[in-house]
Amino acid sequence: MTELFLPPGVLLLCVVPALALLPRALSRLALATVPPVVLVYLWLLPESATLPLHLAGFDLQLVRITAMGRLFASAFLLATW
Repeated sequence: MTELFLPPGVLLLCVVPALALLPRALSRLALATVPPVVLVYLWLLPESATLPLHLAGFDLQLVRITAMGRLFASAFLLATW
């Protein structure tokens, strides 16, 4: 298994504060281009990528990339576009 550095959802949420600071034309351009970029990033991740977290003696997996999860994430990203 490979460890995931940045989950696709966090990448999408990092753009939100920048949209408030950009001029209106640039924010519309960013809104149109960011979901496809995150979608490409999602599909470039390896199948077994995870984001583990050790908390209070428990081993948690915050994110795990699977085929079905990738399909659902793609549907949600297309809905945001």
